[in-house]
Amino acid sequence: MAINLERIYLKVENFVAFSDLNMEIPDAPLVTITGANGIGKTLILMMIHGLITPQMGRINYDDSEMHDRQAFVFQKPIILNRSVDKNMELACKDKLFCQELLNRFNLWDKHNVDAGRLSGGEQQRLSIARALSMRPKLLIMDEPTTYLDTESMKLLTKEILFAKEQGIRMLMVSHDTKFVKKVSDKTLEVPVRKEIIIV
Repeated sequence: MAINLERIYLKVENFVAFSDLNMEIPDAPLVTITGANGIGKTLILMMIHGLITPQMGRINYDDSEMHDRQAFVFQKPIILNRSVDKNMELACKDKLFCQELLNRFNLWDKHNVDAGRLSGGEQQRLSIARALSMRPKLLIMDEPTTYLDTESMKLLTKEILFAKEQGIRMLMVSHDTKFVKKVSDKTLEVPVRKEIIIV
């Protein structure tokens, strides 16, 4: 993976989130970013994915394809008010692959259901399945276990281990220490700074 954040200065509204952030994301199958609440972990993920742009500094990739083929899973699932199938089809044009993923995430029996009627855990499973349907080189996940029950956690753990076998690199933020120990290969802690933003 090897992503380098160099001398990042990021200001959001009136808060300086980072004044001189330097961080190297190592080349490992799954890297977890940890740190205190409000330290800016989600902001780091969003900068890497290009959802926000720092005012100063650079983000460098050893592999340009890792930059171009990314998928992002938000802590709160982003689901459109249409069927589960239609939500998948927005990201995945291979219908057989979509069906395979829905089966793997135990959602195929609800493929015609309005996604807005799914439980929080089901919506998060749909969000992760949709991200994987894009066949990303880098999958970024922000607190992916927030809405998941025990069975869904087991399923997600299995799918992450399978994704590793497929060569997908993953970067996530998670406070779930048991989950992190099971799936993570490396952990990076964001140091406490004087200037932070609550996210």
